[in-house]
Order: sequence, then C-alpha cells, then structure tokens
Amino acid sequence: MTKPTTDTRLRQTLAKVQIARKEMGLEEDDYRAIVRRVTGRDSAAKCSLGQLIDLVEEFRRLGWKGGARRRPTSKSPLVRKIFVMWRELAGAGKVTAGAAALKGFVKRMASVDDPDWLTAEQAVKIIEALKAMRDRPAPNAPAEVPP
Repeated sequence: MTKPTTDTRLRQTLAKVQIARKEMGLEEDDYRAIVRRVTGRDSAAKCSLGQLIDLVEEFRRLGWKGGARRRPTSKSPLVRKIFVMWRELAGAGKVTAGAAALKGFVKRMASVDDPDWLTAEQAVKIIEALKAMRDRPAPNAPAEVPP
C-alpha cells in the first residue's frame, strides 16, 4: 500500500475539520473564532497540513470524539433487520443498547458469536424472539387495565 501524498492528507484533514465542525454543531462565528485562535488564519482552506492537524486536535480537546466508526452494514437482510429491531428495542428501554449486548443475546439464543454468522434459520429464530420482546410491556410501564 502506498503512502498518501501530502495533498491527499491535506484534503483528508480538511474534511475532518469540516466533519468536526458539523458534528459539534458550531455556529459560523464560533467556528471562525477557533480557526483564527488556533491557526491565525480566517479560513481552514488557507491552512497548512500542520495547522489543520492542530485544528483537529483542538476540536478533540473541546470534546469532539472524532467521528465514531459505524459497524459495516451486513449483506444479509435478515441480519440488518435484527440490528434495526435491536435499536428499536433499545430505544424503548426493553434491551441494553449496543452491538456488544446484541452479540451476547445472539450468543445465548443461537450459540453464534456474531450476528453476521447466523444462518437464515437462526436469524429467523432471533427475529421472532425480538418480535416477542417488542410486544411485551416495557419493564417500568404501567399495566394495562381491561375496559
């Protein structure tokens, strides 16, 4: 694999600056003030590679996490459905959020370490279990009284 050229690194680092700006929700004036304070320039586009790296480090110091990497999308529609259902259940407070919790659930249900390794039959079994969990009341929800 070849080493990226300086021009490529410059563009990549400038892209990181713009991503940080967006993810941090910085207003134009606040963003420009940070750029001026860190680099002495009025625009990140006018910065050198070193200045852009300093700017990215400043955003990290201010709390930017660096754009957490997302899990690659599975090729299996059944596995994608499992991930979507798990996120919905987590949002409803019925399961613990996160891929690690889902992996533990899959391990208990199908003796498989990763959802991507499920067979179609195992995936359907997991989906049915998630549907049953979805239909149950939330842990602290008031019980429904029949009319």
